[in-house]
Amino acid sequence: MSTAENVVSLIEKFCETPQTIRPEMMLDDLNIASINFMEIIITVEEEFGITVNDEDLQSLTTVQSVIDYIERKQVR
Repeated sequence: MSTAENVVSLIEKFCETPQTIRPEMMLDDLNIASINFMEIIITVEEEFGITVNDEDLQSLTTVQSVIDYIERKQVR
């Protein structure tokens, strides 16, 4: 499974309302409670073996930005 597929699957689990997640979607529009957003970040860190810096959280605005962030961090 690709990074994009993994991220979409992960985010779908935390959505309050079942929906089809697309990379261009804004995270704010997905009906994710703030506590669930933090769970997503923790799961991303564990699943992909990266650390998400607090200052980077504000740049994670779309599903694609999360995918891109993971891919950049994994290259390092």
